Amino acid sequence: MNRWHYEFQVVHRFIRCNFGEYDQYNLDINKDGLFVFEEVKCPLRGECEHEGVICRPELDTALTDREMDVFRLIAENYQTDDIAAELHISPHTVNRHRENIKAKIKVRNVSEMISYWHQNQMK
Repeated sequence: MNRWHYEFQVVHRFIRCNFGEYDQYNLDINKDGLFVFEEVKCPLRGECEHEGVICRPELDTALTDREMDVFRLIAENYQTDDIAAELHISPHTVNRHRENIKAKIKVRNVSEMISYWHQNQMK
């Protein structure tokens, strides 16, 4: 295998997949602080063997069991240190779980998390 040709193909693929189109007139962050990226049209459409796998894969947004435990305690108005003690994890881990939950359910703060919990009748 020709190493130079292989490296050229890798760089060529990266450039074509990631720099297909850019709309500089649309803002990437809306007024609510949420990301709104334009969809890049793949120049390799129909030609790529990884179409639908590498480009725009389905994301897993289901909460893990531990995230559900943390979410339940947040909804019960436990503080970070109390949650950490209850679940035998560090406060840093509680904070990381909280941020992951917020991202997955698309809310910005703890009060929106609690509202989401009650609106969706989670248990």
